[in-house]
Amino acid sequence: MGQQPGVKDCPYCKSLPQHLILIEYKFWTLVVEEGQINLGWSLAIHKGHKEFFEQLEVEELAELKAIVSDWKSALNKTFKPDWFNVMQCGNMVHHLHFHLAPRYKAPRIFGRTGFTDKTFGHMPDTSNWKAKDKDLLTAVRDELKKNLPK
Repeated sequence: MGQQPGVKDCPYCKSLPQHLILIEYKFWTLVVEEGQINLGWSLAIHKGHKEFFEQLEVEELAELKAIVSDWKSALNKTFKPDWFNVMQCGNMVHHLHFHLAPRYKAPRIFGRTGFTDKTFGHMPDTSNWKAKDKDLLTAVRDELKKNLPK
């Protein structure tokens, strides 16, 4: 994602860390979310600097729908969530992106890390957001990539 004029401070307009990237699409990049609040939490980040949902063109929306479908399929095969949330907020980063949040009724263990969805059935609690270590993020990415389109 190249930097565009007027968006020099936007973290999503700069190069994304390679260890987070799951798959590149024409208009979007699917990445593993650094916080991994729930196992497999990902972001679909628009490749251009748009801020609002209504700025999307029909082709961009169609691709986003395909991404959500690919992501859900990969998660079902990989971590078997009980539900999914797709959210667009933009409160902290004013660059159009969607949080793709798997939801789990019971705790999950991945490697040596435990994940508990304490607010299953309600809005996810992001107040405990903390970037996870690179090795864990890379491992989550690699597991999900096994079940994403090539």
